Amino acid sequence: MDLKQIQYFVALYEEQSVTRAAQRLNIVQPALSMQIAKLERDVGRQLFRRSARGMTPTPAGDEMHATFAPIISAFTTARAKVVRSGGELSGHVQVGVVASLGHSILPNTLMRFMAEHPRVTLSFMEGLTDTISESVANGQLDLALINRPTRPTGLTIKQVIKEEVLLVSSHNAPEDIAAHVRLSEVKDRPFIMPTKSHGLRQLITRALTQANLSIIPVLEIDSFTSIATLVNEGQYLTFFPEDIVRNLRWRASINLRTHHLTAPTMHREIVCATNPRRPLSPAAEKLSTALISAICAAQAAAQANPGDNPAQY
Repeated sequence: MDLKQIQYFVALYEEQSVTRAAQRLNIVQPALSMQIAKLERDVGRQLFRRSARGMTPTPAGDEMHATFAPIISAFTTARAKVVRSGGELSGHVQVGVVASLGHSILPNTLMRFMAEHPRVTLSFMEGLTDTISESVANGQLDLALINRPTRPTGLTIKQVIKEEVLLVSSHNAPEDIAAHVRLSEVKDRPFIMPTKSHGLRQLITRALTQANLSIIPVLEIDSFTSIATLVNEGQYLTFFPEDIVRNLRWRASINLRTHHLTAPTMHREIVCATNPRRPLSPAAEKLSTALISAICAAQAAAQANPGDNPAQY
């Protein structure tokens, strides 16, 4: 067993595809397959199950990845600090984000970052907070921008922004809900919410529990765009963070009315999560700084511009 074999193993474990792993390593597929087969012979255990859908790690593969991923990460970080091409950043960075950020700050930020650091390759995973947190913990992702986890994760958590969660209705609905409203006044209305595994739903559930209130949604769906469309066209209510409302205002087909909750108030926190056992590479640190700066700048610009007041939408 040597370092190259371990690097190949980690790439295949994280990509779960010989084609993608070979592309990531910049080698031909037969060379990767040969090294993985040799590694399995060396350790005397099957590390992957082969199928038409790709390469699925076995329990032995999971155990090996948990052991060696921190070593490969530390090696990659050390090499990046020592080896630079004319002072340029290089390497591969894997990031997880919640869906709302994927639609807002990512495109422009990534275009600038890639133009400034052409030798850095990036992979982004969009999903739910719990799923992304687990991927950071097991070494599949370098960092994540997520809702603050509701339970201990073993990750290093740094708050990025805190924003208000608003009650949302349709401009087509009767104007019988005030601009500032107590949740108890509307709890019996029909609500659409994300599923229970969604970070926003977990935040809502905590707030309801603390206020001794209960809301059973008529529909659960994780797509913010789908929720907004259904609320816009019907008599439903929902809860959206300010950032979601700001993004939806650019859609001509969606015309929402928002209301500030007074009892209880709700706020969500976007945090940056990293694995304390896997120090960030210089490229990952640079990207993390760029993403966090973009999120904070977007919130500051919205707060400074009266036209971006969520209650105006």
